[in-house]
Amino acid sequence: MIDKEKYLIHIKDLKIRQLTNRVLDIVHIVLKKHEVKYTHFLNPYEKKCVIQLINAFPDLAYKSFGGFEDAEREIVAIYQDYLDDNSIEVPISAIEITSKSRNEINHRDILGAALGLGLKREKLGDILIHKNKYQLIVDKTLIDFLIFNLTHVGSNEVKLKNILLSNIQIPIQEYKEIQGFVASLRLDAIISLAFKLSRGDAQSVITKDKVTVNWETVNKNNSLLKEGDIISLRGKGRIEIKTIGRRTKSDRTQVIIKKPL
Repeated sequence: MIDKEKYLIHIKDLKIRQLTNRVLDIVHIVLKKHEVKYTHFLNPYEKKCVIQLINAFPDLAYKSFGGFEDAEREIVAIYQDYLDDNSIEVPISAIEITSKSRNEINHRDILGAALGLGLKREKLGDILIHKNKYQLIVDKTLIDFLIFNLTHVGSNEVKLKNILLSNIQIPIQEYKEIQGFVASLRLDAIISLAFKLSRGDAQSVITKDKVTVNWETVNKNNSLLKEGDIISLRGKGRIEIKTIGRRTKSDRTQVIIKKPL
C-alpha cells in the first residue's frame, strides 16, 4: 500500500489534498493491476500538482488530453512506463452547439446549462465561443447524455452534435488593455487597478479565497506578482499582467494588464 500521509502531509490546500488523495488511489491501481487510469479534467495548477506526484513514482508515465494544443483544462492518463504512449486511449470528445435563435450565448451560459443537468465541472473541458457556434470538450462517456438532454442554453433552444477533435476551432480572443501605476506589485494593488475596486474591497475578496494566481488560490494580500501571471477574481473574470514597466519619480510602477473582452 502507498503511504498516503507521506505525500499529503505538506499540502495545506484542502482541494489539492483531496485531489492528491484521489490520484494516489489511481496510482495504487495502476501499479497493482497494470491498468491505464485517468483523472478528471484538471486546470493548469491541478495538472502541475498531479504531474509532480506521478514523477515521484519511477515506474509511471503520463499523457494529457485537452482536445487541442494549449487547452486550459486537460485529463491526465496514468500508466506503467513500459506502455507505448500511442496506445493510450483518448478519453475525451467534442460537441458542437448551435442555437436556433440569434441571441448570443457566452461561456457562463453553456457551463450553467451543463451543470444544471447534474454534471460536475470536472467532467467538462474547455468551452470555445465562436460567432455562430460553440464547442465543448467533454469526457467522452457523456456524449450521448449531453446530446439527448442539453436542449436549451438559457432561453435559447440548441442543437448538439458530436464532432471530431480535429474539427475543433480555436477562437481568437480579443483583449482590452488596462494601464496604470501601482505603489507595488502586491496582489491587492493589482486587483484594485484591474477590477476597479477600492484597496479595502480588493483585500476583502482576496482573504475570502475568491482570487487565484495561475489557477492557485491565493489569500495573502501582499503576494507579489510578475509579468505573465494570470489572476482570476470569482464572478469578475480573468486578467493577465502583460508588462511591468518603468518606475516613476514617486516610486510607483507602471503596469499594463490584458483583460478579455
